[in-house]
Amino acid sequence: MSSEQLQAVSQLFMKYGIRNTSMDDVARELGVSKKTLYQWFQSKDELLDKIIDAIIYSIHDKDCDEQLNRDSENAIDVILNVITRLAELGKHVNPIFFWELKKYYPVQAKKLNDFRVKHIREKIIQNLQRGITEGVYRKNINIEIVSFMYVNIIEHFPDLINSEQLKKYSVDTVLREIYLFHLHAIVNEKGRQYLRTKINQIEL
Repeated sequence: MSSEQLQAVSQLFMKYGIRNTSMDDVARELGVSKKTLYQWFQSKDELLDKIIDAIIYSIHDKDCDEQLNRDSENAIDVILNVITRLAELGKHVNPIFFWELKKYYPVQAKKLNDFRVKHIREKIIQNLQRGITEGVYRKNINIEIVSFMYVNIIEHFPDLINSEQLKKYSVDTVLREIYLFHLHAIVNEKGRQYLRTKINQIEL
């Protein structure tokens, strides 16, 4: 299966949910027979495992990270650019995908979650250190506590977006509020003024 085909299947799962997408649906989307599909993957679990590997690879893309830093004037810009990118991705993701992954596919969910916890914590720590050095974040931030709290929110994100209170909102809307809440909590006065200006300039 090519990377383009895997991307198409991934979008199918994220749009309709994992359990609502059958192997027949996958074969039809790819324009191949079910027999051919089962020659590639023996089960939906195996296919989902491959999709999770692809998601992890895309998140861990060093070229993407370098581009993000080049496009960002400071640490605040990094977070704002992340919000913009995730907002676009979130428009195409059904919240039930994450809930089903956690509830019915624990092996794949653990693989993705373990990576996210490690990767996101590293990125948040780097961003906090950069923002303090640049003079846009509070100098007295306890990096260990803040990074732990942030990772804890992301770790429980599937339950959050499928709660009775929040399931009416799209994934990108919830993510945007989380990131903006995070930013407003860590900026100093200089950073707050910069953040206010940037928010007025871009659509968030």
